[in-house]
Parts: sequence; C-alpha cells; structure tokens
Amino acid sequence: MKLFARLLGSRGRPGGPLHWPVAERVAGTALADAFADVYGTPPAGVRFAPGRVALMGDPGAQEDGPVLLAALPWGVHLAWAPTGDGAVELRHARAPQERRPLPAPLAARPAAEPGGGARVLFDTDLPAPASLGGREALAEALGAALGTGTALPFAERTALRLDRRTGRARALPFDLEAAGLRLLVADTRSGPAADPARRRAECARAASRLGVSRLREVEDLAGALARLRDPVLRGRVRHAVTEENRLDAVAGLLRAGAPAEIGTVLTASHLSLRDHFAMSTPEQDLAVERAVGAGARGARATGGTGDAVVALVPAERAGTAAEAVRTALAERSPRVRTALP
Repeated sequence: MKLFARLLGSRGRPGGPLHWPVAERVAGTALADAFADVYGTPPAGVRFAPGRVALMGDPGAQEDGPVLLAALPWGVHLAWAPTGDGAVELRHARAPQERRPLPAPLAARPAAEPGGGARVLFDTDLPAPASLGGREALAEALGAALGTGTALPFAERTALRLDRRTGRARALPFDLEAAGLRLLVADTRSGPAADPARRRAECARAASRLGVSRLREVEDLAGALARLRDPVLRGRVRHAVTEENRLDAVAGLLRAGAPAEIGTVLTASHLSLRDHFAMSTPEQDLAVERAVGAGARGARATGGTGDAVVALVPAERAGTAAEAVRTALAERSPRVRTALP
C-alpha cells in the first residue's frame, strides 16, 4: 500500500500532465499484434489495470487527506516481454517511435537491474488519463508484468476509502447496477483549475498557523476560521475540513446501502471545491450544472487537474445527461461516457 500512497501523493508534482493518445476502446488481441509489429516477436502476456475516479477527496491538492475511489472499466492495457538486460523500455501503441518515461516510483529503479527488464507497449482508453488515475494504472500494470509492487484491492460492487497518509484502504459497498444508477464521466478538455502545489502550500501554511501538522486534525472549524485573517487560507481550511466530513457522510450512506443518496453530497463537494478551494474550471462548473439539470443526482469535479467531472445518474437518464454535457461543451469536443464501476 505504501507504493500507492506515494503514487497518489505524486499528482500535480513536477513531471507535468499526461499527454497520451486515448482510444475509445482497447482490444488485447490488437495490442498483442501491435507489439509483434514493433518488436518482431509476440508478447509474453497482456496486462490491464483500471483507472479510478475520486468520488470524494482531492488527490491533486491535499496529499494526506482521505479519498473515496471507484475503479473504472477503462484503464491502461499493456503487452510485454521480458528482457535479460534489466532495463524497462516503455512505448505507446500509437506513437511507438517515442520512448515514454516510467511512472514513479518505478522511475527510481536502476536503469539496468539484474533480471526484471521488459519491453512494454501500452495503450489507454481512459477519457482523461491525468485525472482518472492513468499514471497509477500504468504503475500497477507494469508492477504486475515485472513482478513488483501491489495493486489497490478494487473489487466488483465496491468503492475504496483510501487513507493516503497510511496507505490503508477500506472497501465500501457500491452496487450501482442494483440501484439502477450509473457513473457519468466527462473529460471537459479544460485547462488546469489551479496549481495543485500552490494549494498544498496554502494548506500547509494554514495548518502551521493553526498549530496542527495537517488540516485533517482541525476539530473546531469555527474556532479555526476565527483565528485566520487571510480569506484565502480561511477558504482552504473550510474546504479541507468539510470535505472530510462529507466523505464520512458518503461512507455512511454506502454502508447503509443507499448509494442513490450520495448525489447531493457530491454536488456540495463541488460547490466547496469551486467556492472555497478554487479548484474547478468554468467548463467543469458548466458540466456539473448541466448534468444535474438533466437528471443527475449529483456531480463534482474530480482528479485535481481541471478536466474531469463525475456524476451519479439514474440509468434511464444517463443518455440525456451525457448529451446535455456534450452540447454545453460542444466547442471543446468533450469525451463523455457512462459506466458501471
């Protein structure tokens, strides 16, 4: 689990956003054929690791806060074959002429370890890989191919509450099919909402002034706000503390078998992200508004990089909500899909 605590904490750090070509669908057989075309031999195997969407929490700006994740049916697919030189060569299936950097913490491994090397060709069908765990999914798939690392314990009909400070994960029931619900996931193709590193610095500064090591330790929100004069820091504290309370509320509803009731909490989270944390874009705000107006039970920005929105939608309204978001953001040609986690 420590591996993935570090990976989640690396969002927004130097290295920049992911700029991978995204497919509508990736077929394992086609990827294996592409590997053979590039390397002249068939792969030893094909691996898949799912993307994940943050239903609550802020992976980009609060490194040690809890987050509620659901696995997606899209992710990173890779074909690989071992080599004897210990080096890992990573290439994208639709741009194989360019070698890709390894994701952290695999990038820290020696360039040539005895054994464990591989040639890897990967592809992804994540609508917004930077916001939906593309880097983490690539690290998980690579770890499986190389026989190193572990994966988050996603399972069908569950969501994971992950404590990024300790790396501990707890499964919560999340059976959307039985509840007649779907997730609508939209890549709005907007720019970054804000620099996550700046938000982390603001949170750290507020914590220091309040005499705590991290904002999740604040118990008296009203008292904490009264001690801060800076309106920016007040907003950051308000969001950080209330977001953890909202996550607790969502976890309680899921344990009670009431996933349909979490929608209003999702929307409240988005309003706080927008108004108190300044971590949403106008495109995300519009997508949330239109999705909810078209029948979604709730929606929020997700991922911390300013492009993705997730909405909880009744199955019979999913198509209508998706079309409303596409129409509202038509100039940006958004990628909008519905899914069961």
